[in-house]
Amino acid sequence: MASTSGITSGIICNPIDLAKIRMQVDRRSIGEEYEGHTFGYRNVLHGVYRIYQTEGFSGLYKGSFMRIWTVGPVTGLIMGLTELFRGKLKEYYGIV
Repeated sequence: MASTSGITSGIICNPIDLAKIRMQVDRRSIGEEYEGHTFGYRNVLHGVYRIYQTEGFSGLYKGSFMRIWTVGPVTGLIMGLTELFRGKLKEYYGIV
């Protein structure tokens, strides 16, 4: 169940993360500005809109395959280990 939530969050958040990463990496040279900004988007939501405009719906999900294959198992592992250690702490120390 935890892996499913990780996969779902990866799918939902991928367009926002894609725009954020492009804003961090794709800086334009100093002096070249786009509507007063040194990168191509005013903010993350504008970035999502511009990606959709230029690359279409599938452009919003570039890289989502790797995000799903990493976030899903990691989330499942973290949640499983959290429950395991929580049970051990409760068993040995009476801590929840």
